[in-house]
Amino acid sequence: MPKNKADVFATSSEFFEDLESSENDAEYVDKTIEIEGEISKINYKNERYTIMLHGNGSDSFILCEMQQAFNPKIKEYLTGETITVRGIYKGKLMDAIFLNCAIIEKNATN
Repeated sequence: MPKNKADVFATSSEFFEDLESSENDAEYVDKTIEIEGEISKINYKNERYTIMLHGNGSDSFILCEMQQAFNPKIKEYLTGETITVRGIYKGKLMDAIFLNCAIIEKNATN
């Protein structure tokens, strides 16, 4: 489970802009990052949800593999809504990959 405090907070577009400007994501790998973004798609496979957030443009996304404990909560969200998730950044190919993600409620104290 990601730790209670994030090492970095950014919107999905800010995070992608930073990755693209530095061309090196090593400083973020295995760090706990809190990302806020618009839901592009929600997938369910092998009893696990993956939330895709719009990245920077139409062809790059942030993929958040969610913790199973959040399955009931994920059902409350729809494509186009804004969500904040916290997870462990693992790297970027075409998309940025986050594992072990949790939904962060806006009114939660972190």
